[in-house]
Amino acid sequence: MTKMNNKIYTTEKEIDVAKFFVSRKNYKERINRCFNSTIRSVLNLFGKSNVKNLNPSQKTVLGTVFEDRIRKEFDLKKGKLDYAIKKTDVDVKFSVKSFWMISRGCINKTCILASIDFPNNKRFFGVIKAKRDKLWDKGNAGNKRGISKNYVKKNGLRII
Repeated sequence: MTKMNNKIYTTEKEIDVAKFFVSRKNYKERINRCFNSTIRSVLNLFGKSNVKNLNPSQKTVLGTVFEDRIRKEFDLKKGKLDYAIKKTDVDVKFSVKSFWMISRGCINKTCILASIDFPNNKRFFGVIKAKRDKLWDKGNAGNKRGISKNYVKKNGLRII
């Protein structure tokens, strides 16, 4: 089992969500299988050879498909947000960039943050509480706020 540190800006809820995943048999392989099948199916759907060639709308589909694959792989139930895990509502954010965008409705909520970096194929899957004071203070046009991978890697609960 992966060591669960109570890092800054995580609560028992985030630790419980992380423990849910790491307590599952072959969790790393299963999460990686979700990444692989998501990328393969979305690239095939849009006739692209590389994630870098996807437009913003197609990248949104990538995140939606990934969320669905994780839900099915781990038999997760729908919550008020994307999932309900151990009585905690959890939102999923997926990125192919160096940051994630957090909507206003997810501020101070538990979030699973997933990403894949190209061309090196590095993956990240972790849990964090999206604290307002740790999000970029300038919202985008959709009033979303950002959080960097560097911050999350230092302060979130990394699962893979």
